[in-house]
Amino acid sequence: MSGLVATTTKKGRGSGLTQGFTFRSYSSGITIPTPKGCSIIVIECIGAGGGGGGGNYPGAGRPGGGGGGGGARAYMSFPAESLGETLTIAVGAGGAGGAGGNPAADGAVGTNTTVTDDDTSKVILIAYGGGGGQGGTAGAKSGGGGGGGTGSAGITATSATGGAGGNPDIEGSTQGDSLGGRGANGATGTAVASNAEYGGGGGGAGGHNTVGTNGGSSLFGGGGGGGGDGGDGPTGGIGGAWGSYAPGGGGAANSVGTSNAFGAGDGGGGDDSGTNGSGTGGIPGGGGGGGSMAGTNGKAGGAGVVRIWAY
Repeated sequence: MSGLVATTTKKGRGSGLTQGFTFRSYSSGITIPTPKGCSIIVIECIGAGGGGGGGNYPGAGRPGGGGGGGGARAYMSFPAESLGETLTIAVGAGGAGGAGGNPAADGAVGTNTTVTDDDTSKVILIAYGGGGGQGGTAGAKSGGGGGGGTGSAGITATSATGGAGGNPDIEGSTQGDSLGGRGANGATGTAVASNAEYGGGGGGAGGHNTVGTNGGSSLFGGGGGGGGDGGDGPTGGIGGAWGSYAPGGGGAANSVGTSNAFGAGDGGGGDDSGTNGSGTGGIPGGGGGGGSMAGTNGKAGGAGVVRIWAY
């Protein structure tokens, strides 16, 4: 569809809209007039993906960096009459990948995507960004970043612990796969990255004399990035996928996560042994892949998006 089309200054059904509904997608911040001539306005926000951690060289065990967490998805229908005259859109920027080296740097958290009703200065919809992957840590696997939630951002992994997914917790659970709006936990040690429903997938763990692990997936949010390789011959982890509830399925080792014009982006793949890959997260919201044991940099997460339908 083309952009939002209004032939009237009035809100409400039967006031001049020339077609059944209109649609527009926003990839950068802007203030727009609220659509006129419609009765329902549907808004979707997807937060930005976190960046992957840098690989460690020449650290003991040659550890790869953890993958970044995916961004969350938030969605709401509004009566047109309830909104003010203009809406301000802020689109989350993907978290930067951490620099490789010894020490290696963590990836940055992806920023949030928001829509604000300017008449009331109220944020009417927000989707939080994914946490950054941990930089390669000598002596241990590096944790993957937590996926963003619909209530808070994913947590950057620290001290070889996978980052926790963003709020809300469902029935008090902070473990394992996540239903509702909680982001998925990042991988660490022998634990795999968790998957999410509306939150982002958790990032995969960086390898330590082993392969990087796969990023977690999400049914509606962005996939987590794959962990970077930590050994000779093995490979980086596969990024998590949008529209899935099983780790992997996204960007292969050294590969960019797939971007999607609808839905969310896949996580980028972790760097392969000694290779500086291109595993940035898919747009919108895919987590970036981790750097490899050769000290390569982690990769950036995918930016967010705002999509608006007017009926």
